Amino acid sequence: MIKVIAIGNVTKDIELRKTNSGKSVVQFTLACKEGKATEFVDCTIWEKGAELVNQFVTKGQKLCVEHFEHTALT
Repeated sequence: MIKVIAIGNVTKDIELRKTNSGKSVVQFTLACKEGKATEFVDCTIWEKGAELVNQFVTKGQKLCVEHFEHTALT
């Protein structure tokens, strides 16, 4: 399993969208600084999480996003 944690500032206001099947989704970018370098991390949040992000997160706000990815290591 791989765990990724990104902490950064949201680069633009959050826009909630609905898929054709009615699922909520938000997509946004985090600007993550490490020393003098800045990396931009694209994020997609679905369903209830998307609704919460849309309600509480605005441009410039610091946000921590955590992601787990299951991999098969042989």
